[in-house]
Amino acid sequence: MSVAHREAAIRGLVTAFRAYAPVARKVAAEAQLGAERDRQQAVRRAERTAEAERHRIQAAVRRAMDGARETAAATTAELAPGVAGLPFSGAEWGSLGTAASSHVRVGVCGEVPVVVPLLPTAGWYAAGDGGAGLVLATALRAVAATPAGRVQVDSYDPPCRPRRASW
Repeated sequence: MSVAHREAAIRGLVTAFRAYAPVARKVAAEAQLGAERDRQQAVRRAERTAEAERHRIQAAVRRAMDGARETAAATTAELAPGVAGLPFSGAEWGSLGTAASSHVRVGVCGEVPVVVPLLPTAGWYAAGDGGAGLVLATALRAVAATPAGRVQVDSYDPPCRPRRASW
């Protein structure tokens, strides 16, 4: 093939490319717009799905928490009846107990009452900033829930001497 033939072939290819390039750009731009629309639709679908799942999970958590609160309330009433299991703000504190409770409420975790064994244990060890408040609250509940003369509290504070109190 001669040089003239090669040049003519190259000129033909360049002319064809120049004619094809705008069409190729248009096709590419349309494909890019279509891909962007598809991406946006996929994002909206994913957001709707995620929102529906969030609502489903929140409803399941609410049901589980409601069940846990009901179970905790029933267990508290069974293990620590009367003032032994009531919140300190309860109006029932005006009527003191007549029988010792095996468990006593020591607080709440979220909205769920926390009940610990009182009678079947050999003793408690409370340390830290909240230890004294925990012991005092537990002693108050034990005294309030039990007939007079039936509660004995022995305490030991290492910097001090052992103490004994009876009610």
